[in-house]
Amino acid sequence: FARSLMISENHVRLAHYDRSGPYITPLCNIHSKPTLLVRLILGLTCPNEDVLGLDTSIQWAIDEETGRKVSGTIRVDEHSDENQTLTTVTYNLDMGKPPLIRPTIRGRGTVCWHAIHPSTNEGVLIKDAWRSGERTSEVEHLRSAAGIRGVVELLAYQDFCAETRTFRPQPFTAKDFGNKIKMRAVLKRYGASIWHFKTRLDLLHAVRDALIGHRELYRKGILHRDVSVPNILFGSADASEGSQGCLIDLDVAVRTELGVSPVPTTSRIGTRLYQSIFVLRSESDKLGVPHDYLDDLEAFFYVM
Repeated sequence: FARSLMISENHVRLAHYDRSGPYITPLCNIHSKPTLLVRLILGLTCPNEDVLGLDTSIQWAIDEETGRKVSGTIRVDEHSDENQTLTTVTYNLDMGKPPLIRPTIRGRGTVCWHAIHPSTNEGVLIKDAWRSGERTSEVEHLRSAAGIRGVVELLAYQDFCAETRTFRPQPFTAKDFGNKIKMRAVLKRYGASIWHFKTRLDLLHAVRDALIGHRELYRKGILHRDVSVPNILFGSADASEGSQGCLIDLDVAVRTELGVSPVPTTSRIGTRLYQSIFVLRSESDKLGVPHDYLDDLEAFFYVM
């Protein structure tokens, strides 16, 4: 989160911003409550990274001469499904590859870090993202998808890293407030997006394998709902048939009921350029017909 002060000659108020949106305190008279003003200033100038709203699980080494970051680490408290324990693993960040950042103030705030596993020295992708409190974690979908070729492979994860409701005074209630929960997933690293295909045959192989992966997801009761060019990656250079394309980003996926999404279709979910005609018309359609696999298949058609 980030915080700032708004000060006039008589009043001060604190503005707090996080993935759930802004929270602004009432005006406070700085002449009748000078101690509060001092406390606010001390809090915003505190050297404690937690108090400042920084993610302390990510640490940097700084070059004293240039002030630039020269190396970094990211810590993951990895959850074991077998014995229900946590193991802390610290990954080295790959400084040669900048992180992939979704540049939005509100919402998921996705950041994908290129990192190196400390034991195997293999490259991995560590994904940080915030989800709505009522939405199923992407981690749960990826756990269900374990072993499906053509779908991104989950290597480790840490769910419930943080919740925005804990950043506000308790008890806090507001009709327009939606709690956001942060998850961190360690994923297998794949190739580039199919946008960067070199031959049409390579493109067809990648889309075929992603489509088969989508089918197997659906058989597991999971509907992707955001099929798009950025969400289909090439496999590794020596990938065999079935692994030459990979479907990623299950942030907005849902568990199906009788083969369809349990929530009404909306054009606010997914990437507009690849949405089906039915999804695009959903905002003006009062029938509330749910999103189903045919909408995703139409998205694959637009990908091609």
